[in-house]
Amino acid sequence: LLGFLLRGPGLRRHARSIRTLLPLILMATVTSVAEARAPDGFEEMETSNYAVGSPERFGIDFRTGPYRPEVDSGSLENTLGGPFDNVFGSDSSWVIGMSLHGLPLEIPHLGRLGVGAGIDWVRYKAKAFEQGTSTRVGETTALTLLPLHVDGVIHLDVLPRQLGIPIVLGGQAGYTGVYWRAKRGDEVEARGFSTGLRLSAQVAMELDYLDPSAARRLDEEWGINHSRVFFEYLWSDAEGESMRVGDDTWQLGLGFTF
Repeated sequence: LLGFLLRGPGLRRHARSIRTLLPLILMATVTSVAEARAPDGFEEMETSNYAVGSPERFGIDFRTGPYRPEVDSGSLENTLGGPFDNVFGSDSSWVIGMSLHGLPLEIPHLGRLGVGAGIDWVRYKAKAFEQGTSTRVGETTALTLLPLHVDGVIHLDVLPRQLGIPIVLGGQAGYTGVYWRAKRGDEVEARGFSTGLRLSAQVAMELDYLDPSAARRLDEEWGINHSRVFFEYLWSDAEGESMRVGDDTWQLGLGFTF
């Protein structure tokens, strides 16, 4: 149809100009349609927050969640007057922790590898038993755990970087050492150090897409490449000659990469 019109007597003398402009018109039309069909913020997020930014060198995570050590024998039972359930009940206390990890190795198109270390804290309290009985007394029994860990870290960010989907997958595998201390009143009656393996798997949602301009400012002013909220499954097998203090549990947290 275009060829027929261009051969018409009224348009023949303008054919060369029209043929020159036609590709430009088609390109502008295709670009307009693509922008109209793209989700709001997708292009800005992809170019400003995912594809462009300061180099990622390390990350920091803050986490909390229920934690209940797998105490089944040893000095805690003898010291505190009964099995863990009888002393502290069936509820879990909440652990508070943080970890720092470096990300020096890049996996092309997939993510990064690194190493990390962290520290957690959790405490259990209850009224103590009278010696040799099941009667509670006024004194307080307390068990404090201080887990330390070193890990290898994998950080898979292929979904946000390549597809614009703000989901990041991660995992850690390493070694943990848990310092524990049992007190009755103000007196320390037992203490120890339990060691073992530690594994975790993480699913995170990056917050950059909620406000791309704010994410750019954080990167420019503070060097924070990305921020995220995450859900993590944790398994720990820390035990020693005296007590098992590992657990398998879930945690929630907030993380940043710099």
